[in-house]
Amino acid sequence: MAYRGDLDAWYNKGYALKEQGKLDQAIAAFDKALEVGPDDARIWTIKGNTHLELCQYEKAIDAYNHVLIMYPDNADTIVNIASALIEMGKYDEAIAECNRALEIDPENYLAPVFLEQAKEKANYSPLK
Repeated sequence: MAYRGDLDAWYNKGYALKEQGKLDQAIAAFDKALEVGPDDARIWTIKGNTHLELCQYEKAIDAYNHVLIMYPDNADTIVNIASALIEMGKYDEAIAECNRALEIDPENYLAPVFLEQAKEKANYSPLK
């Protein structure tokens, strides 16, 4: 049987590995933590952030979506998704996510930054 202490131990190990730049190992540790606490939004968030650093945008979005299942109005998580969408070149989707985040939290300081970035890139996109 796994205990809360195991979850924290795996989270802390993953966090330390992430700080050392050992991102793949960090994700493995976060996965172990999620085996113990699959509903821990903190771990899903840091796992998403780590995937984002690895340019694994689909995996990042998947992790962030786990957070949104638990906290559908988490504007910061929605902005994280927008960031990944920008990196994927999905500017219209990123714009929609930024607007959604601003509807939930008009004071979110990153949403306008990513919104402007997505709009700027959409205008310069060779696909448009």
